[in-house]
Amino acid sequence: IRLPPQYNFAMNVYGRVKGRTGLRVVVKALDPTAGQLHGLGKELSDEIQIQVFEKLRLLNPEIEAEQILMSPNSFIKLQTNRDGAAILSYRVLDGPEKAPIVHTDEKGFLVSGSGIGVSTLEVIAQEPFGTNQTILVAVKVSPVSYLRISMSPVLHTQHKEALTALPLGMTVTFIVHFHDSSGD
Repeated sequence: IRLPPQYNFAMNVYGRVKGRTGLRVVVKALDPTAGQLHGLGKELSDEIQIQVFEKLRLLNPEIEAEQILMSPNSFIKLQTNRDGAAILSYRVLDGPEKAPIVHTDEKGFLVSGSGIGVSTLEVIAQEPFGTNQTILVAVKVSPVSYLRISMSPVLHTQHKEALTALPLGMTVTFIVHFHDSSGD
């Protein structure tokens, strides 16, 4: 069948929020008695189901540059936004000539050894409706060169003098940042 251009159609569908919806297309015959459709049908219709889901990303550690930085002999529990919604698998991708710097298990525990270097981690989410999502993340293992401690909340004094004590009952949070020799 060759349709003239005016009878062709296309549609772009954009996902706004996660969930499931359907799209139904109905083609009606202009004159059902003319035999335009098989069996003198009045219309043809078809429907598809559309599943909108979140793009796979790591929540822990929350990374910006697709790289996880670890110190030697440390571990971290990986967490994604698809935990509980998809079947997740983790694996370290390194060539046969290169020994992996890190190891992972099926639960997402990422463990570094005593060596330093970079490995590649593959995270695959198998969605229940048959779609797979994959992300690749570089894992850099580097020794800690220095640390930085910050306090929250920030306290300000009237003339920027140093405090000799904290107010009674105040909750203070200290955050320790570890950095490698390049400042990461």
